[in-house]
Amino acid sequence: RWSTPLTSWVVAGVLAGSAAIPAAWAGRVEARREIAAAYLARLAAPEDPELEEAHQALAEAAIRFGRYPEAIAALERQLAQDRGNRVSWELAGSARLKQAFVLWGQGQDALPEFAAGIAACTRAVELAPDRPGARLGRGDVLLGRSQFLAHRGSSPLPDTESAQADYARALELAPEDPKAWMRSGGGWTNRGSWRFSRGEGGEEDFRRAEADYAKAIGLDPGDAEAWTVLGIVRRSLARVVSARGGDPRPEYARCIEAHDTALACNPSAGQAWLERGQARFELARWLAGRGEDPRETWADALADLGRAAEELPGSAAAANARGLAHMNRAIYAIQRGQDAGQDLEAALAAHGEAIARNAAEFVGWLYRGMVLVNRATWEIRRGDDPGEDFRKA
Repeated sequence: RWSTPLTSWVVAGVLAGSAAIPAAWAGRVEARREIAAAYLARLAAPEDPELEEAHQALAEAAIRFGRYPEAIAALERQLAQDRGNRVSWELAGSARLKQAFVLWGQGQDALPEFAAGIAACTRAVELAPDRPGARLGRGDVLLGRSQFLAHRGSSPLPDTESAQADYARALELAPEDPKAWMRSGGGWTNRGSWRFSRGEGGEEDFRRAEADYAKAIGLDPGDAEAWTVLGIVRRSLARVVSARGGDPRPEYARCIEAHDTALACNPSAGQAWLERGQARFELARWLAGRGEDPRETWADALADLGRAAEELPGSAAAANARGLAHMNRAIYAIQRGQDAGQDLEAALAAHGEAIARNAAEFVGWLYRGMVLVNRATWEIRRGDDPGEDFRKA
C-alpha cells in the first residue's frame, strides 16, 4: 500500500530506523549530546578545528537521539567553515532524510527536506565519487522521495531509477556488501509496488528484488532484517498471483518461511512478527473469500500481531494491523450470524492505541470509524440501536 510511510520496508526498516531506543543507550547519547553542546558554548574561535569536530559530534549524537533539526543546524554551522567535509555532507543527507520521514508522518510537505537531503548527498558523491557509502546515501534519499511522491499520487519511477543507478554503482564498488544488495532489492520492491498498485503486474521487479535479498542473505545468513524483507517481497508476489486469479498459498508459505528464519535469527525482531502476522492475515482473508475455513490462520495471525505489539510498543502500524485483523474476523463472524462482539471491542482498542501513538496519522481514525460502522451493522442484526456507533463513526 502507498497510504502511509510506515508500511513500506524502506521507511520502517532500512532508512528510517527504529524509534524504540533503549533507555540506557539513549542516556549515553543524550550525555554525549550535552557534552558536545557545552563544549560548543565554551569555544569562541569560529574557525577552530576543534569547533568543527564538536559540531560534527553534536550532529551525530542528535541524529542517534532523533533530534534531526538540531543535527541539521549543527552540520550547517560546521559546513559553513569547511565545505569540503565529505562526512558532514553525508550526515546532513541522512539527517534531512530522517526529518523528511518525520514531516511525512505528521502529514506535512516533506519535499523540501528530501530535496535538501539529495543536494547534500550529491555534494558527498562529488567529493568521493568512488565511495560506496556516498552512493548508498544518495540512493536512500532518492528512494525515500520516490515513496513520498507515490503516496501523493505522482510517479516515483524517475527517482527510483536514479536510486537504482546509485545502488548499482555502489555494488560495482563493493560487491561483497550485503547492505548494498539490500538497498538494491528495496529499489526493485519500490518499483514493483508502484506498478502493482496501477494494475501493471510488478512480478518481474519483485523477482529481481528477491534475488538481491537472497544475495544479501548469502553474504550474511544471520541478518534477521534481510530475511524479513525477503518475506515482504514474497508477500508481494503472493498478491500478484492472487490478483491474476491464481493460488497464492505457495508464495505465502515461502513468505512465512522467510519470517520464521528471521525470528530464528532474532526472536525479538518486532518487524518480523508484524510482517508474518500480516501475511497470515492476508492468507486468512483469501481463504475466507474462497469459502474455506480461515479461523486457524486468523488465530495465528493475531498471535503474531500481538507479539509484534509487545516488541514494537510505540508503533502505530503494529496496533493498526492488529485492529484490522480483529475487524476482518468480526466481519467474517457477522456474515455468518455469529458473535462478533469480542473482536469488535479488540479492534476498537487496537485502533485507539494507534491514535494515541500518532494522532496525526489518518489510518487509525479511518479504521476505527470502519469498526464502529461494522459494530452498528452487528447491532442492527441483533435488534439493538446502532445510532451511537454511527454518530461516533
